[in-house]
Amino acid sequence: MLKWEVKNGDDELKNEIKRVKNTFDEWYKSHWENKYSREQMLSENSPVERVYYKMTKTFEEVKEKYPDETLRACSSCGKHVNKWVQSLSSFYDEYGSDILLCKECVEKLNNLVKNIDD
Repeated sequence: MLKWEVKNGDDELKNEIKRVKNTFDEWYKSHWENKYSREQMLSENSPVERVYYKMTKTFEEVKEKYPDETLRACSSCGKHVNKWVQSLSSFYDEYGSDILLCKECVEKLNNLVKNIDD
């Protein structure tokens, strides 16, 4: 059975920032330790600016610098939105994607369902 949730881009970006902070040390050691110092990686001259921002800047600064990271594409119409309805299912575990629908496509689906003859 599919489970549906309303999601928003701000919460998703906050979760991504938290994930980056929680996994930074392991990621840095396995990919960058022999190339750059930790200080370089977390400086304005970082070779991975997104990581530098997510590790050192406030949420508002990250969002201002990377506003597209709060958007997701609707699986139906492709429109990029900050709020969406998302299916939570085994599709993600098996195929790496869930269904994301913008408000307009949810309304279209709702109208379609209303017209199903029993």
